[in-house]
Amino acid sequence: MDAITSLLIVKITLISGLALWCSIAVINNITDPKTNVGLVAAMMRMVLIKQDNETPGGKALLWRAVDSNWMPVASLVFAIVLQIISSIILWYADVLLLQQIISGGSAEGLSMATSVANIG
Repeated sequence: MDAITSLLIVKITLISGLALWCSIAVINNITDPKTNVGLVAAMMRMVLIKQDNETPGGKALLWRAVDSNWMPVASLVFAIVLQIISSIILWYADVLLLQQIISGGSAEGLSMATSVANIG
């Protein structure tokens, strides 16, 4: 096995792991939206800071709290869309890297696959 093939195997392993992780995040966010909206809403409303009576300095942050009902839903939908796009791009980069191993690898093909992976 030459050095380029070894490098491609490492890249494929890394990109596959990232693509799988991102895909699992998409599945989790889609299958349990109520929990995720609740967690996002609690973060946006700064519930834990409001409940904390031991740290007086944290209350100064409360001006940034968002008490909207639609904003957590919109934020979660936006995050899911970005995760789907990223996941698709990462899986595509993985296919491009695999093609480089099968075809013997060219400098242009490797550069293209790496660029797609970086975008993902």
